[in-house]
Amino acid sequence: MSDISTRLAQLENIVKSQNSKIIRLEENVETLRQNNTQLDEIIIRQQEQLKRLEQRGDQQRSVYQDNKVKQLTRGSRLLSASPGVITIAFHARLSKTETPAKHHTIIFDIISTNSGNGYNKFSGAFTAPIDGLYVFSYTIVPDCNSYGAFELVANNQIHGVVFPESAGGCDYTGSSTTAVVELAQGDVTFIRTSPTYTPVGKIVSNVNMWTSFAGWRIGDRE
Repeated sequence: MSDISTRLAQLENIVKSQNSKIIRLEENVETLRQNNTQLDEIIIRQQEQLKRLEQRGDQQRSVYQDNKVKQLTRGSRLLSASPGVITIAFHARLSKTETPAKHHTIIFDIISTNSGNGYNKFSGAFTAPIDGLYVFSYTIVPDCNSYGAFELVANNQIHGVVFPESAGGCDYTGSSTTAVVELAQGDVTFIRTSPTYTPVGKIVSNVNMWTSFAGWRIGDRE
């Protein structure tokens, strides 16, 4: 009988111990459930924040795109309001005094402006980047006891001539002229000495006086 009582007591202790474990497990389960609930709430809040950020980003992109469209539209209107206005201009000068021969191209090798890249400082020629009406101007400064004829040539046609002369001494009086020429894209313009008149002496270009060549586009051809 005592053995049975002892056995029952042991069983009761085992049951109590298991009940305690079950209670702790239930508490752990409840804690996990609460944690999961909190995690679910955090996830929901983050999803809501993400959605708000996406909406805000869409709004910002929309504003940016609207502004970009406005800028492009404004630029298009400006371009359409000024048809044919394309900036092409150059200015170049000789780097040193030169002794030109007859029928000789003057190569102005120092460039100060070359918008449109039409002028070539190695050949001395301007090649029209596009069709248009162009103005050309050049100045030739003769050295002491020097003179000669210098021509503006565009497509093998003479559009201007100057005859600088310093035969009576060293007055360094330069000669200039200006011409307005219609050019097609690819037409070539340059300055040369006359093919029929041999120049005498030198032409001068230094810090005090420039022998120079310039040109610029003023509009479309008719």
